[in-house]
Amino acid sequence: MCSDAKCNDGAVHAKDIALFGIFRSGTNFTRTVLEWNYHCRLIYNMYGWKHGFYPIIVTRSTLRYPSVNTLFVTKNPFSSIFSLFKYFRLNGKNIIAATEWKHFLRQRFIIHDSFQPHSPQYRFSNVVEFWNNLNWNYASLLDSKITSVHVRYEDLLENPAATAEGIAERLELQPRFSSLDEFRVPTEVTMRMSDRKNRSFEDYLTDIPFDKTAYSGKLYYRYFDISDIHFIMDNLDMELIRKLGYDTEISRVRQMLK
Repeated sequence: MCSDAKCNDGAVHAKDIALFGIFRSGTNFTRTVLEWNYHCRLIYNMYGWKHGFYPIIVTRSTLRYPSVNTLFVTKNPFSSIFSLFKYFRLNGKNIIAATEWKHFLRQRFIIHDSFQPHSPQYRFSNVVEFWNNLNWNYASLLDSKITSVHVRYEDLLENPAATAEGIAERLELQPRFSSLDEFRVPTEVTMRMSDRKNRSFEDYLTDIPFDKTAYSGKLYYRYFDISDIHFIMDNLDMELIRKLGYDTEISRVRQMLK
């Protein structure tokens, strides 16, 4: 089977891409936008777990890295942390943490695969360290030989066609549309899906309307008091913030603290 976007027979085939991102980072939305509009398949668990670390496979290991490009999705740390808290309180799967907001933010944070009865666990001193560690791991791929692309969820929400086009150019994806007027963007909340669960484009969606104003209007900041913001700012890795392009967002936060 041909794995390139175009084969010798001229047919366009879906190109496989390994997808990474911490919980609630926008991976399902990203997958939907790209698979709806380009000939590609975003594979969730090609490297073990899309929500876990990109693994270090040593030279003499019996394991091998898949020969596919990667894409990782991030949310800005404040949006990401509040999304994690909401997910944990409503769903509770895959996370072990304190249920009260102040303690959730500051105390031990653990993730695991809730579908495995005895899943290994990743432990972090707090949820900010979790954000730092996983995203640092993903960002380290940007300097590797493998083609890895970073997308900020906020950019994909604000300008989906232009952001997706930039991803497609880096990953050499062929569009499904003949005109940008045909570019499709989800208007409902996207499903949390296992690989290849969808049978048609509509199977990517729930029946819940998607309101992006919580992100575009930055409404999540109302849930953080000054001590919460100071705690996050004191624990964020600012080198990582610069690498992921969140400098402007953090500058706004510093203004809030004055």
